[in-house]
Amino acid sequence: MKNITKLTMIAAAAFLAVSLVAAEFKNYSEAYKAGCKAWRQRKLDEVVADMEAAIKLAKSDDQKGSCFYYLGLCKGAKKDYKGAVEQFKEMLKLEKASPNTIANANLQIGSYSRAAKDYDTAMDYLKRILDVEKAHQNYKYSAFVYMGYCLNDQKQYDKALEAFEEAKKVEKIDANKIAGADTQIALVYQRMKDYDKAKEAFNKVVSDNKINPNISANAARYYGNMLLGQKKYQEAIDQYKKAIDNPKAAKYYKQYSLYQTGLASFQLKKYQEAIDAYQKVIDGKGLSPNYYANSYLMIGSAYQRLKDNEKAKAAYEAVAKVPKANKGYTARANAALKKMK
Repeated sequence: MKNITKLTMIAAAAFLAVSLVAAEFKNYSEAYKAGCKAWRQRKLDEVVADMEAAIKLAKSDDQKGSCFYYLGLCKGAKKDYKGAVEQFKEMLKLEKASPNTIANANLQIGSYSRAAKDYDTAMDYLKRILDVEKAHQNYKYSAFVYMGYCLNDQKQYDKALEAFEEAKKVEKIDANKIAGADTQIALVYQRMKDYDKAKEAFNKVVSDNKINPNISANAARYYGNMLLGQKKYQEAIDQYKKAIDNPKAAKYYKQYSLYQTGLASFQLKKYQEAIDAYQKVIDGKGLSPNYYANSYLMIGSAYQRLKDNEKAKAAYEAVAKVPKANKGYTARANAALKKMK
């Protein structure tokens, strides 16, 4: 009973602390900036308290709309998709909200309804964006893209392709957005097993030197994955290399592509090349723990095939030392070690 009382007091104190922080704000800007900072730090309870305080201090519907936006994001971060949708619907009730606020509300409702697999609602609100006059063209582009996602999820591939093609036709969008739509088109063709058209769409993005390097690197890794699935291992490695060698691409794309290069090299029985790739993954960081655990497993397996059991053993033993990795990898490593005895 004492423990329950103590926990209740702690929870009440925490709530009071957040409430006092929210009550100290002198104006909307101060509360809103605090909420944005809390969001960047993923302190969700603080975000809610700050944004609710900001709503009370807001002087315009657009200011209120920005707060409801973050309240919706908080719900979404907790996977409460229906709760997120309800917050975004509050944006639609604001009578003097700007076209961009209205378009953004519809986009978020569409996005989170898709996450909840409520595709009818998602498509309904996404289509509404097309009728919002004077909203930024990026919202119209995003509406078509998310329609494509919804249709692709439901295996309505032809309609998904139409949606992504419509996204490319939106006026005044830049080359990066066109390349993003082309990447999605390639992925749809891949799911349709129309690999020639997928290849054509991927190549269009990967070979474009004028777009954001992350977009071309992302397309290269997707292209590599498609080829890997077709057991075209060397061709897959060639595509991964484009992501790895892209000097301005984000670290994630390089590390992921190195990891997949290790897998493709292993399949080609190029065991030392596989080891080298996986070691670079481990040394480079930037991926989740399971990637490192499996990298050690694959290194151990490669060394076994090279008849270097001492190094294989060291690699298997390293699996258990990877923090926060799935325990299944340790179990596999232990099984491999047991067989070596």
